Amino acid sequence: EHYAWDCKPEKIKITGMWSVINKKNSYNVRHFHPKCNLSAAYYVKAKENCGKIKFFDPTDQKSMQSPFKKKLNILSSEVADFTPEEGDLLIFPSYLHHSVEQNLSEDERIVISFNIKII
Repeated sequence: EHYAWDCKPEKIKITGMWSVINKKNSYNVRHFHPKCNLSAAYYVKAKENCGKIKFFDPTDQKSMQSPFKKKLNILSSEVADFTPEEGDLLIFPSYLHHSVEQNLSEDERIVISFNIKII
């Protein structure tokens, strides 16, 4: 038997790579990465208080109208954040909107990011 999930991609291609250097008080606005499957962020330098990366629930309806929640948890939250550490590599779906909070440390936050297309 053959199942669709048994198929292996023929190519995995890095379609773009760049660095982001956020000095004190700088941040990255909410965005996503079109025309690719996965995106990644490798934290070269990430000191304490350099700013969390925030991922937003991709279900637009949830942000417009949702039932009242007595207590937010990982399943009911509209935003999940992650505190980066040096050496972390985050890989996430490119359609996932994300932003980076303000860098409140005295040091630069240095990230190498890239996009991946699976063909």
